[in-house]
Amino acid sequence: MTERIIGCASRVANALGHGFVEKVYENALAHEMRKSGLGVVQQRGIVVVYDDAVVGEFAADLLVEDQVSVERKVAGALSDGPVPHYRNYLRATGRSLCLLINFGRPKVEIRLVSARGLIAKTIAFIPADPSSSALKRTPAAWHGRGPFRIGARANK
Repeated sequence: MTERIIGCASRVANALGHGFVEKVYENALAHEMRKSGLGVVQQRGIVVVYDDAVVGEFAADLLVEDQVSVERKVAGALSDGPVPHYRNYLRATGRSLCLLINFGRPKVEIRLVSARGLIAKTIAFIPADPSSSALKRTPAAWHGRGPFRIGARANK
């Protein structure tokens, strides 16, 4: 399943490039995964309980097939600092794998984290193919009067 998720991330990166806010990539990735037949829940609420008391709440970016947590970032690079943070996400949800996907660079960086820690520092750098970029200006935008169109239906 992680291979399918990475394939979806590659398609999103090639279509959108880098530089958008995180929510854009979350929505695009969720859409692409649904098109690929994967079950995806966005911003799934998670409650942390300690000694029968709720001590925290947070939301997982994407939960795929109720098995793999996907956290998207838009940063210069992924660091090892937040790995314990994601391990705790996994422990709180009872899941075993988390993919960290960074759309903040020209090449998408992907790391795999397990409930025991970092499995692989970087499992993939997916280069965005500039020749297949779907970011195009509409004719009105060429003259500073219109919006950008993004995606497969963008004007060529």
